[in-house]
Amino acid sequence: MLDRVISIDMLPDDVLLEIFDLYVGEDLLTQRGILVEVWRTLVHVCRRWKSLIFGSPRRLKLRLVCTSRTPTRKTLDVWPALPLIVYGHTSRFVMDNLIAALERRDRVCKIDLRYYTILESGNFWEAMQEPFLELTHLRLEARGEASFVNEDPELAVDREWMEHPREQDVSDSFLGGSAPRLQFLRMNAVRLQGLQKLLFSATHLINLHLSDIPDYISSQRTATCLSVLTSLQTLSLVFQHYIYPQYQESRHPSPPTRIVLPALRYFQFAGVSKYLENLVAQIDAPELNKLSITFHKRVSKPPELAQFVSRMPRLEAPYEARMVFHNIQVAIGFRLPSQIFGNEFLNVGISSGDFRDFPTEELDSQLSSLAQVFALLLPTVSTVETLYIYERSSSGLTRSEDTESTRWLELLRPFIALKNLYLPKEFVPRIASALEDLEEGSITELLPSLQNIFMRGLQPSGHIEEGFRQFIATRRRSGHPIAVSTWDKYDETWYSVANG
Repeated sequence: MLDRVISIDMLPDDVLLEIFDLYVGEDLLTQRGILVEVWRTLVHVCRRWKSLIFGSPRRLKLRLVCTSRTPTRKTLDVWPALPLIVYGHTSRFVMDNLIAALERRDRVCKIDLRYYTILESGNFWEAMQEPFLELTHLRLEARGEASFVNEDPELAVDREWMEHPREQDVSDSFLGGSAPRLQFLRMNAVRLQGLQKLLFSATHLINLHLSDIPDYISSQRTATCLSVLTSLQTLSLVFQHYIYPQYQESRHPSPPTRIVLPALRYFQFAGVSKYLENLVAQIDAPELNKLSITFHKRVSKPPELAQFVSRMPRLEAPYEARMVFHNIQVAIGFRLPSQIFGNEFLNVGISSGDFRDFPTEELDSQLSSLAQVFALLLPTVSTVETLYIYERSSSGLTRSEDTESTRWLELLRPFIALKNLYLPKEFVPRIASALEDLEEGSITELLPSLQNIFMRGLQPSGHIEEGFRQFIATRRRSGHPIAVSTWDKYDETWYSVANG
């Protein structure tokens, strides 16, 4: 008996919709950097499919994409009045297409634009001064023109570009000062001052990312803005490094009340330590499980940071840490037993704020500041059993001859539970030099639990630097022997993650 062959045309409407739902999903395909609505292919198959799809726009989450290349004024009315996604980058040659899409503000649900910082984009910003009541996602990225020319040679522009984004003043009228449905906001080079009114209205915001912030408002005002964002899960505040001397706010000795961010899970901050101190003193985040901090320049004893970390209820005793020397910062990440590589619950970095190699005095300051942070985070540092140290090949950090040798030991002293130490070959001479100056009593106090040292690039002959030979011999005599092995396997997966 032959099996009955069922044609797809015989499937009932509800089954077809299930298939369409799986095919369309929420994602948009990307072809040559341009978003493409996959449902358009389906509506051209037959009238029945077209009728079914346009009859279920909410279920299928249908969207129309308007890019800088879309002839919006000619084609938008051809399709049903579906929600709009405005996507692409601005240019004086295609600005009219984007403006035409933004004028349909009652339908715009997502804006993802990169804009030139010195082009004639006044009309673009004027179009953003009205309310977008259906807007859920907003991403505006200011970029220099040079990068756009490289990305799209067809968009020829004047070669009067600049290397870095210029700050954009945003007034209280941005988005009409109201974004009641906004869930995702990512902007750069925008002043906090102009976003306050908008943030007060965005009570459903889930993700907030502000980078290259060119100004400080008081930490109390920042906390007040955040206090209404009770759905916020991700918060990223990255201030431009060159504004750090401008911050003069004195720390409030005891804030009267703390704001509660009940849904916050990830917090990233880059700026001066005093600002972070004042901010976290006013915040409780009971669900926070990941914290990433970069201090610009020196650290001014941040006790509030240690208290803030201690208030993370999901905190377990970290057992592994990885220290990375980048060409602009020194950073360390702490990992819990339940976490995978590259997903540390706490990352702390000290940045020079300069994209050149560290000068000697900068490196000395970074090491001292990081050691100071370790001392304040002693409950976190003191449980680490394995420490990996990496150096980015282009950084040149550990090749500085003038850095005080004691700085390297200051970094290691707080790791009192450390059993396994992994060192890159560039780091070994610096540690060895510091160890030579230690007295025997100090040798037994340094890393008292250490059992194994793994050296990257250890010679087959087993030759070890003099400082390490003295250190190992002293520990053996005291009844606490240390084994030295070659660090053969390099965790490139984590290393690539750590370097962003």
